[in-house]
Amino acid sequence: MAALIWKGLKNRRWLSQDQNIYIPYYAAHIIGSYTMNMEEFAEQAVQAGVVPPLVELLRGRLTWVEQRVAVRALGHLATYSGTFSAVANHGEVLELAIQLACSSLGIV
Repeated sequence: MAALIWKGLKNRRWLSQDQNIYIPYYAAHIIGSYTMNMEEFAEQAVQAGVVPPLVELLRGRLTWVEQRVAVRALGHLATYSGTFSAVANHGEVLELAIQLACSSLGIV
């Protein structure tokens, strides 16, 4: 999932082909869904390197839709003691989430 998000962020030509535009969103959505209730999956996701691409989505590298799903996935990862530090190491996550919450009504 991390590789798919990175591909969408780094290769705009690929992203604009066919229906690839949806892949980063669905990759982040899958991460959030699988880590919502299972700490084991959250630990596997962190080990697979999902936090950095999710943070990039949260920064707004694509659209507000990907920002929303990224903050959801990061929130699920932050709920477990075993994966909290992986999210907390990216200090800007909280500030970016607050900015998104404050501006989302204006964006939509």
